[in-house]
Amino acid sequence: MGRPIHFGGLLLCALAALSSSASAESERIIGGSAAPTGEFPFAVHLFKDDSPYCGGTLIDTEWVVTAAHCVAGAASGSDGAGSFTVNSASSYKIGYGSNSASLGDYVEVESITVNAGFDPVWYTSDIALLKIKSNTDLVAKTQVAAISDASIGAGQSVINVGWGQTSNDNTNQASTLMYAGLVTADDDTCKQGAGDWNGQNGRYVCTAYSTAPGIGNCFADSGGPLLLNTNSGYTLLGLVSFDVNVKDPSNTKCAQEGNISYFTRISSYLSFISSTTGISQSVLVGNATPVRHSNDDTTTSENGNGDSTTTSSSSTSSTSSTRKDT
Repeated sequence: MGRPIHFGGLLLCALAALSSSASAESERIIGGSAAPTGEFPFAVHLFKDDSPYCGGTLIDTEWVVTAAHCVAGAASGSDGAGSFTVNSASSYKIGYGSNSASLGDYVEVESITVNAGFDPVWYTSDIALLKIKSNTDLVAKTQVAAISDASIGAGQSVINVGWGQTSNDNTNQASTLMYAGLVTADDDTCKQGAGDWNGQNGRYVCTAYSTAPGIGNCFADSGGPLLLNTNSGYTLLGLVSFDVNVKDPSNTKCAQEGNISYFTRISSYLSFISSTTGISQSVLVGNATPVRHSNDDTTTSENGNGDSTTTSSSSTSSTSSTRKDT
């Protein structure tokens, strides 16, 4: 198995492989469109040391869910699940209430909780929760997203949102929030890049170049939301985790032929989220009715296990050894 590719650092995409070789990189949404103002009020922008770094989603006015690899890195001298160090919470700011990629209104992070099963090499259990210092302005300008526990299969239309790169030259970082429509792939395709693939309702959601040619995540998209557009509005299905190119493992570019994208399936971690936040699972899956996209008439009907955590407060610091930071 090779190393995963992820896209923290510039926009909203993350590529990784559980069965192919690649180098760690970061990127944004390719082939997308600028998001209408207020369309995704739950999407937030993670800044690390005041630079745009990853995406995230508000699941409560005091909690953001994002990718673990955005806030943790491999521990020195060890590997495998749980072998990571959590970055200092004080390194991060959460931009909110605007589509702009620039840091405007923001809140600070009080603490970071990473799922204890996170593997910083293979990106299993790639999920973390950020406790934020909420305020009345954030409450007024944002909306929390309901987590989807819908059962899905191959051919499901989904929506990816983020501030990542919009081209492969590493210079065109999105100046505004972008979104793109993707389609879930079949099991045979998804197994090619993840040896632990267990279906679209398991630990990952999987899409592929073959189902949406020329469209995909890219650097700095990591941690951002993957959405279902339901009859009642958007619901949060997954978060950007990693990508792998099964045709050419050395190709770390975004939205290329052979690319398979993997998103952490958030409902599989409802127990972890509930125990960390103190919010019941029933509230997490039913606490919001986001706006439905006016140009997307594809909907689905609504119908989710990871436990244990490692937490960092603003006084705990470390650096990631596997990500290309910006």
